[in-house]
Amino acid sequence: MKITEFELDIDRYMLDCSAKGLSVKTLKSYEQTLRLFARYLEEKFDLTDSRQVGAEHLRAYIRDLEERGKYEISVSGNPKNFPERRQDYGKKISKTTIANYVRNIKAYYSYMYQERNIRKNPMEEVKAIKPERKVKHLLEDREIKQFFRAFDVTKFDQYRDWIMAQLIFDCG
Repeated sequence: MKITEFELDIDRYMLDCSAKGLSVKTLKSYEQTLRLFARYLEEKFDLTDSRQVGAEHLRAYIRDLEERGKYEISVSGNPKNFPERRQDYGKKISKTTIANYVRNIKAYYSYMYQERNIRKNPMEEVKAIKPERKVKHLLEDREIKQFFRAFDVTKFDQYRDWIMAQLIFDCG
């Protein structure tokens, strides 16, 4: 298998991110997002160079993410952890996840632009996706009383936490 120019650029970007001291979780997220995007572009548009990517490719990728389900594709092509056994296999990908993918791809292209690997950042034209916010249900009175009774106020640290929780509930 031949390494593409896109994969080399991703490797350079990941080295730069590592040098900046980003967390392992962030690095994994960036790499997974970019490798999935690169695989999509190679399969659908026969693009193997990140310099040829335009805003229309990212829009097509977003549309594809919205249409396909969770875990139906992997970077390696043959996942080893049997995603089809998951309960959420094939379900819709959340807007928050798609927004994170778009943010990661935009960060990559900002890096490419700053390093002068590309003349124009194609992702400037793509608007950020606004994630859906989940409405939190309010606690009932008995649940609040149960929460505050859980503190042992005879101990200083728990009394302090009880006071802090009271302030938070009163103010906010």
